[in-house]
Amino acid sequence: KIAALDDALLAQRADDIRDVGLRVQKILLGVDLDPLASVAGPVILIADDLEPSQAAQLKPDKIKGICLKKGSPNAHAAIVSRSLGIPMLVAIDAPLDTLTVGETVILDASGGRLILQPGEADIASAKVAIEEVGAQRNLDWEQRFEPALLRDGHRVEVVANIGQTSEAHTVINSGAEGVGLLRTEFLFLDREHAPDEEEQY
Repeated sequence: KIAALDDALLAQRADDIRDVGLRVQKILLGVDLDPLASVAGPVILIADDLEPSQAAQLKPDKIKGICLKKGSPNAHAAIVSRSLGIPMLVAIDAPLDTLTVGETVILDASGGRLILQPGEADIASAKVAIEEVGAQRNLDWEQRFEPALLRDGHRVEVVANIGQTSEAHTVINSGAEGVGLLRTEFLFLDREHAPDEEEQY
């Protein structure tokens, strides 16, 4: 079994293979391939786990945070979530099964916790934190084209990982100097036929 391999990186690919098998099974059974399509948002998505193909369909205007009972910070779902700016907690030790749809919770990704049944003080504190993060992001955005310099003056090239070529313009406009990694496996999702070699190039 791939999941039992000693190499952690290869072992994590077992999830990708399982996801492909589940997608084929859903297609054959006529099951909806986008269970998140009905989400009106904005919500915090709480689930057992998130398959790579589901992560590829995340919409940051609907999903404001993700909390998973399983998962890994190096899994595809976490990589996609990060690239979309969606805070995510994985392998959380909390009674997630007791939550009901519409219940208010606070996802504190920096603190690595999910606050259940938050009080007014918790909510007020979370709103302040959201405003502070927003202010920092605004400052970062204003400075996005400035060179990235370490404290000793050493210049660092900033490149971005993308999942599809349409994201290239967005990352360049966000201050990246290029693309470090194009996750070509995502080019195979949500299409009838696999891209040929020329299209991938």
